[in-house]
Amino acid sequence: MYAGNNCSHGNTTDPMTWQNYVFITINVVLCIFICSGNVLTIIAVLRTPVLRTVPNMYVTSLAVADFLAGAVIPLQILIFIPSVKYIINDIKYLCLFRHVTFFVSVSMSVASMVAIAFDRAVYIGYPLRYKQLATTKRTWMVIVCMWISSLVIGTMPLYYNNWKPCIECSIFRVLKMEYQVYIQTSLFVVSCILTACCYGNILRIARQQQRQILEQTAPQCSKPQLAQDLKLVKLFGLVFGVFFICYLPAIVSVTAGHLGVYVPQMVTNITVPILVLNSGMNFVVYAVKNKDFRRAFVKMICTKKAKLNLVGPTVVATVLNRSDNNVLKNELR
Repeated sequence: MYAGNNCSHGNTTDPMTWQNYVFITINVVLCIFICSGNVLTIIAVLRTPVLRTVPNMYVTSLAVADFLAGAVIPLQILIFIPSVKYIINDIKYLCLFRHVTFFVSVSMSVASMVAIAFDRAVYIGYPLRYKQLATTKRTWMVIVCMWISSLVIGTMPLYYNNWKPCIECSIFRVLKMEYQVYIQTSLFVVSCILTACCYGNILRIARQQQRQILEQTAPQCSKPQLAQDLKLVKLFGLVFGVFFICYLPAIVSVTAGHLGVYVPQMVTNITVPILVLNSGMNFVVYAVKNKDFRRAFVKMICTKKAKLNLVGPTVVATVLNRSDNNVLKNELR
């Protein structure tokens, strides 16, 4: 027996429904998308010296956290398999571990995103002092502190929970209302405020620089600067907008569920993948939108293709040479 509880689950061989297969497929695709994208980001930073900068240390930390968020998706997939779902329900720490791994990775992803916004705000606001303020040692200290904080917050359900034998391992039954509403929701609100303040300050400084350009130069010289500011606004709007859109549905549904509003399981099955999707979109925003990362990706892909192209003709030439030698030997005989 996998559990010491005499729980009655009814028919433990419930058939798989089409909804189960749909959500399993969605989560598998999401897992591949998130893990592959963030692995590319990590490898690009490790193999490309020009990418080993202080800002990219936060991007790499974010990529690691996002990779973990994608790597724990298989644990979420298990609940769509009826026989495995009952096992998870009956084993306390297996149930709690499923939630803890999710909250640790998500908390670190959010913390890294706020750190990136703060780092860029310092760079724009204090360009002459940035190298003195944002040293490699201080950056490592910040990243270590973020990981420790994420581990502390994410592992709270291990010792602060509502788990009891014979109950469903869902966030509304197992996790405390105070943890979900007061801690997780507060972190979401604080992260939104800090990120909005950082990017708002960046836009404010950009507008001040634009006014100075308009006052000191001819009007026709302001067009390139205006286009650059427009790109800046779009990028920052995309960063904050993707985060807000991905996290808001899950936060609203979880808060409503703990406050007594009935939330169908179907809603949770949809909002959680949307939340995790942010971990894949961070790769698109911070890596694909950056020209240095794009060059690193192209170099990695082209190098791999070049090796394949080199190996192909070499193998063919070797085979032909062996064939010619065999023919020559036969003729000599």
